[in-house]
Amino acid sequence: AKYAAHVTSASLGAVTDDDLKLCCAIETIKKKMRFYEKALMRELEASSGERRITAFLKRNAWLLVSAFSSDNNTFLVCPEFRFGNRFRADFVVLSGNSGEWNAHLIELEPVGDTFFISDGTDSKALRKAKKQVGDWNHYIKNHPDDFREELFRSSCERNVFRSRLNYLFRYKNWTEEERKRAIYPHYHIVIGRRAALSSEDKERRSWYYDYNRCQLITYDRFVNIASERDANQREHEKRLKDYAAKHGL
Repeated sequence: AKYAAHVTSASLGAVTDDDLKLCCAIETIKKKMRFYEKALMRELEASSGERRITAFLKRNAWLLVSAFSSDNNTFLVCPEFRFGNRFRADFVVLSGNSGEWNAHLIELEPVGDTFFISDGTDSKALRKAKKQVGDWNHYIKNHPDDFREELFRSSCERNVFRSRLNYLFRYKNWTEEERKRAIYPHYHIVIGRRAALSSEDKERRSWYYDYNRCQLITYDRFVNIASERDANQREHEKRLKDYAAKHGL
């Protein structure tokens, strides 16, 4: 507010709404903005497994929301989602709109692995993940009410996305209409890096979903999202600094 007052008193006729918004944000220049791409790349390069990147995604759940959700309403991210007594997804991203819920169940496989071997058949990691996804789908189709209860309770109680707001999503506070909305499950398998895929592998991956009911993704999807966010933050920081310099703030 003090920055807005300073600019307003100095040049009232030239001040726009964008100017005022920028002035109110000047303080952020003094704080170091967080950049994610380099940190993510360090985790991917430090280990060929999935344990380190799983921990990183848990700390930065917004990457999962950006990667897997197309809704614009409620977002909840539950790590190590257990259901049906013997099943576990590395993450589930639950998102909703006015009429339905979309549950994105995510299986993470090693960073150093790949989807296919040299003859074009599924790699060991992909066969294992595909078996898990098949078991998940079978359970969900045959136990929809049990899955609904497990999904909602776990997502509410163990959400790691903007968790400071978890009090808003207590399951006991949900309306009957919210609990009864249709749930559509989506399955995602994350393995390896894009650079390891041949042109044939990329083509094979493009139609894989049609036959296997799951989407194949490399860890580079997260890298692209982090890179875009970093670029936006740098542009925002530059605008703030330029404005501060121009007005002597």
